[in-house]
Order: sequence, then C-alpha cells, then structure tokens
Amino acid sequence: MKRYWIRLPLDGAHNVRELGGLPAKDGRQTAWHRFLRADSLEELTDRDAEMLLEYGVRTVIDLRSPSETMQHPDYAGLLTRVKYHNIPFLEQDLSPEGQAWAKDQLADLSSLYLSLLKRKNIVKAILEQMAAAPDGCVLFHCAVGKDRTGVMAMLLLMLGGVDKQDCQTNYMQSFTNLTRREIFRRLKESEYARMVQSDVDYIEAAYDYVAAWDHGIDGFLTDCRISADCISDIRRRVLE
Repeated sequence: MKRYWIRLPLDGAHNVRELGGLPAKDGRQTAWHRFLRADSLEELTDRDAEMLLEYGVRTVIDLRSPSETMQHPDYAGLLTRVKYHNIPFLEQDLSPEGQAWAKDQLADLSSLYLSLLKRKNIVKAILEQMAAAPDGCVLFHCAVGKDRTGVMAMLLLMLGGVDKQDCQTNYMQSFTNLTRREIFRRLKESEYARMVQSDVDYIEAAYDYVAAWDHGIDGFLTDCRISADCISDIRRRVLE
C-alpha cells in the first residue's frame, strides 16, 4: 500500500518531507511522491534507505559544498541504488560544524537567500537536473534542509502555483523538525540560533524577489536561461 507522509519518520534524518498535497491554482494540488526536501542523509539507517526506496526515491540531488560532501557523505546504502548528483549551491561549508557559520553570516538569512537566487547558473543546473531525472521521486537536500533546500523548495512550489502563505508555511516547518535533534535544541538557545530558526521573514524577501519579476516565477526562471520546455516539464512534475 502506498503511503502519503508529510514528514517521513526516518531514524537518521529529521527534516525529510513532502512537497505534495498543497493547494495550487485552478483547484489543483501538488503531487505526492515527486519531490522530497531533506536534511543530510549521512546518518540514515538500512531501514531508512529501504523506506526511501519504497517511497519511490530514484534521484538524489545534493546541494552541499564539496567539502561538506567529503566530510559528511550521504549514506552509501542509498546512493548506490539511486542516481546521485552533487550541485553545490554555495562553495562554502554550511554544515553545523562549518566555519562559514560565523556570526556575521548568520546576521541576515534573508540576504543569504537572495544571494542564492542570484546564482542563476546554479538554479538553472539544479532545475535542469530535476527535469531530466528518471520517473520517480527526486530528493534534494543540504546540511539541515532549511536554507539552500528551502530556497529550492520555494521555487518548485511557486512553479506549481502554490500561494505565498503556503510557501512560507512549508519553510517554517523546518524549525520544529530540526529541534527533534539535541544538537539543534542546544543551538536555538545560543548565538547561532538562526541556524535552526525558520522564521517567516527570512523567506519572505526571497519570495517577493521572485514574485516581482514580470510573469513572476516564469519570468525569473526564463532570466536564469531555463528553457520554456524545461519549465513546463518541472511544472508537470510538481503538479498532479
């Protein structure tokens, strides 16, 4: 029997969740079993890997930097059975232990997200890889599944016609999921609290930046030099 999870109950990852089931334009709905957003897959168990495969995962797109993937490689028991692509959204290490999490870089996550959107060649590469993925579910992730992953999830949901409030709610869920782990429960009380927080204002500027383009998300993606066919292919994949 096919299961429909909002958050997948895995032992080794805590922020793996669906983009399906959200209301879209014209009475449509985002499709289940097409896209999963996730945190690091390094600590998956054999049971977790089997669950993801049974769920339909056939492609993993890793948005982390080369140093992160070397220090914290995704679980081999999954990667040997799917198509794996590493497309770094940033070259800096944004893992919990990464040196890039200095206080000045944590000061304004809104600016970080805008800087990601301005890496249009990377946005193009990620979305083209998603469009070219074989049938099945595409799982995309970074270190905690909130920042780099959150920006890509927002773009996919916007492409499906999901409204601003639901895009924001999808982003905000990360805080609750991440604080299932002790390391993040400690971080939320520290000077690095923004690493775990997913407040609505952080993603709002990114959403507004894309929405302000002529023709909204389509105009933004066209400016990223993504073809109309690719945009249509991904939109079909996002929606039922």
